[in-house]
Amino acid sequence: TDYTGVAVEIDKEGIASVTFNRPEKRNAMNPTLHYEIEEIMMHLETDAVAKAIVLPAPEMLGAGMDLKEYFRETDND
Repeated sequence: TDYTGVAVEIDKEGIASVTFNRPEKRNAMNPTLHYEIEEIMMHLETDAVAKAIVLPAPEMLGAGMDLKEYFRETDND
């Protein structure tokens, strides 16, 4: 699966790295990122290759939520 806000890599030892990948928004949380993280974690939880999940600290760590995008994407919900 291709993700827009998250990068996922599993190394040869089974370590799954899940990294936020929204540098243009300083990795602020938005609905897409939220859903992608949830989907990835559910998949990795039962993945036969992944033995551990690591959330490495990104170079830019967002302070919170991308409010402008969040409210635009959830107008009809």
